[in-house]
Amino acid sequence: NNAGVGHVGPVESVGLEEMKKIFETNFFGVVRMIRALLPEMKRRRSGHIVVVSSVMGLQGVVFNDVYAASKFAVEGFCESLAVQLLQFNV
Repeated sequence: NNAGVGHVGPVESVGLEEMKKIFETNFFGVVRMIRALLPEMKRRRSGHIVVVSSVMGLQGVVFNDVYAASKFAVEGFCESLAVQLLQFNV
């Protein structure tokens, strides 16, 4: 599960619609893929979810504000999900 689009430049150079597109791909793309496969993994009580994020999901980088924010969102989502899915052996 890997998605990544971004915009390099100061935050004031990125319109809100462009920010939404970045989150739509980088965060909601990951969420949609996981949601599509998760019911079957839970039913089987096994599975692995592999998400390729970015170092910018752990540390922001100058002029990559929105990209970093979208990857931080992925990291937080996956950390929370991992705890929830332990009971399903996923």
